[in-house]
Amino acid sequence: MSIILYIINYIIYYIYNIYDIYHIYHMLNIKDLQKLNKERQKLKLEPYTKILEMICNKIKETSTILQKSYCLFQVPELLFGYTLYEINDCCQWLKTELLKQGVSSVDIFDHHIMVIKWNLN
Repeated sequence: MSIILYIINYIIYYIYNIYDIYHIYHMLNIKDLQKLNKERQKLKLEPYTKILEMICNKIKETSTILQKSYCLFQVPELLFGYTLYEINDCCQWLKTELLKQGVSSVDIFDHHIMVIKWNLN
């Protein structure tokens, strides 16, 4: 009978240790969550920065070739090879970034058309 109790005790101890190891392994790790959040933010900004690059190229071309100080740009609803994005949030982000870079005004109209103006002086 003592052998049976010993075996039962060993099995319970073994199961408890497995549960404890599993529990410790799956515990909440704040650093992992912060890292995951940063990666998500980076993925979210990738299409935004690509569109900003497209706008900057259009501004350079319009300024040098056409010698004008304004241009129109329609923000694409979808960029192939990039994550999906909320177009209204993207337009607002683009507006703030362009204003930070020295563009004099950015107006956003229907169908996500941006009128971008800058000074040549």
